[in-house]
Amino acid sequence: QHVDLAKRKVTDIVSVGVAPYTVVAAKSGKLYVSNWGGNPPKAGDPSASTSGTPIRVDPRTGLANDGTLSVVGRKAGKFEQLTTISVGLHPCGMTLNAGETRLYVANANSDSVSVIDTETETVLETIDCKPDRRLPLGSGSNAVSLSPDGVTLYVANGTNNCICVITLSAKASGLDGGPAKSVLAGLIPTGWYPGAILVSGDGKKLVVANVKGHGALDQANPKQGRKTRDHLGSISIIEVPDAAQLAAYTREVNEHNRLAYSIAGLEAPRAGVKPVPVPERHGEPSCLKHVVYIIKEN
Repeated sequence: QHVDLAKRKVTDIVSVGVAPYTVVAAKSGKLYVSNWGGNPPKAGDPSASTSGTPIRVDPRTGLANDGTLSVVGRKAGKFEQLTTISVGLHPCGMTLNAGETRLYVANANSDSVSVIDTETETVLETIDCKPDRRLPLGSGSNAVSLSPDGVTLYVANGTNNCICVITLSAKASGLDGGPAKSVLAGLIPTGWYPGAILVSGDGKKLVVANVKGHGALDQANPKQGRKTRDHLGSISIIEVPDAAQLAAYTREVNEHNRLAYSIAGLEAPRAGVKPVPVPERHGEPSCLKHVVYIIKEN
């Protein structure tokens, strides 16, 4: 919705994608909207209903499998959707560079960042934000912030409880001198599930909002039991590390997340291994035939 603040009324209502999440406004007058559910399904597309809204899905799983940006601008004096750009799944936080030639989009369900050329409105590069490329999905890259010099991108990996530090390629930054492809420089530990980042104006500090804090719970009504809303958030204020400190932080994050254990579990199954309840590697035998997994949530 476009609201005229002077007149205190809604002047335009623009149809965009499914489950729009956030908006970034460019000086050009264009608005970029991240759509969690991507474009609405067309006739013949596999689809399902989410809260009464049709959404594109993978026909094998029934899960949403589209993520887009809506580009909104004025046409004949009214705001409307001009085009859409396909990005990763569940696109969330976004940020523009200083010259507004690049838009960075965090794709939470693809563990990646899409780099958009705002002139051509195309994806220039997709940056993998997992701590190790061999890992399956699950890092939850949901927010981004750019250093003042435009060469370093900070990405909130919610499920890894860390900030992913990316050295941008020349193409991704739009500046000379970067690597041919964007590089994961390291990881910075945070609180529980970082969900927003700001870089200070001098580029020396990160301010990170942790959605679930450090595990603390609200004690206001302890007799009523616990619920997900009892988690207290927190703010981490972090000095931007030098190379040595970043290497130490990276080791800390990977140790806390048991990276070595996860990677070992992805190795090829061994022959002749005795069945155990929980095999050490995927594909090795278990003495359990069925597992009933009961989740109590919310």
